[in-house]
Amino acid sequence: MKIEVPADAVQVGHGENGRLAVLLEAEGIEGALMLDPQEFSEDEARELGAMLWRVCERWLAARRSLK
Repeated sequence: MKIEVPADAVQVGHGENGRLAVLLEAEGIEGALMLDPQEFSEDEARELGAMLWRVCERWLAARRSLK
């Protein structure tokens, strides 16, 4: 089952150096990736951010189940 990513969980923009900036936020976790815009499109950056967000959510769920 695919976990739906909230609209505000992943943001894509441009960093000061012109790279694509992918920001993701999960419960207690914030992360950022910088991607080469000549290699990756904004859609690919958003897709990667969503994938990493899902990994974080699954890890958090597993962590909660162990506590």
